Amino acid sequence: MLKPLIIFELKLVLKAKWLIAYTGFFFLLTESLYYFNSDSVKVFISLLNIILIVMPLVSVIYGTQYFYNSREFMQFLLAQPLRRRDIFISSFISSFAAVVGSFIVGAGIPLIIHEYSRDMVPVIILLVSGGALSGIFLSIGFFIANLFDDKAKGLGVALISWFFLCFLYDGFLLGVLYFFRDYPIETPALLLSILNPNDLARLLITLKLDVSAMMGYTGAVYKSVLGTDKGLVLAAIMLMIWFVVPVIFSMKRFIKKDF
Repeated sequence: MLKPLIIFELKLVLKAKWLIAYTGFFFLLTESLYYFNSDSVKVFISLLNIILIVMPLVSVIYGTQYFYNSREFMQFLLAQPLRRRDIFISSFISSFAAVVGSFIVGAGIPLIIHEYSRDMVPVIILLVSGGALSGIFLSIGFFIANLFDDKAKGLGVALISWFFLCFLYDGFLLGVLYFFRDYPIETPALLLSILNPNDLARLLITLKLDVSAMMGYTGAVYKSVLGTDKGLVLAAIMLMIWFVVPVIFSMKRFIKKDF
């Protein structure tokens, strides 16, 4: 019964007009960056700076809004002989496919067109990291919506979570680096960066663009750890943890939730 549910909910999600606008936004943005600058590295960095702010915000807000707006539909499904786990999984997978697919199609088409004759590794890393980041914040949004019954409170917590992970965490990290500037803190700084999915995605992409030399000795430390195959595996594991843990907790909460 899970597959028909996923297909049905995916059809409902894809009817949303904002998804077309979201896809078009990334398509026009990427094309504009290539139009004004032919340097691939500069295009990637500019696109990365926008991705790290826009995608987490859209994903976490969409995750919370989708869950709150689907409460009546979910109550209808719960009245049917369906497992709660299947209802949750179908809702999440359809949302994930819509949000991540919009980014990959919107940004991926112009990236592939302009970079197919060059090195495609940075393109793949950018698309995968961006998609993972979108999925992570979508899962956080679902978890918050399951945690708070009040829509206004849930949206407020979602915005605070986005602001903390995208802005305040970096300020905290800079403060730690400044306070302990006289000590060898590169390795602890790397560990703190890995704990934030936003920083981890940024590090992966900038290292693959080979601009870590601009970061000095700290960049060399980052590259020595995350620039290797083991480093990529570690980064993938951390991103997977950030994605899976909120999904598991929100699903458990959904199964026990009294609608």
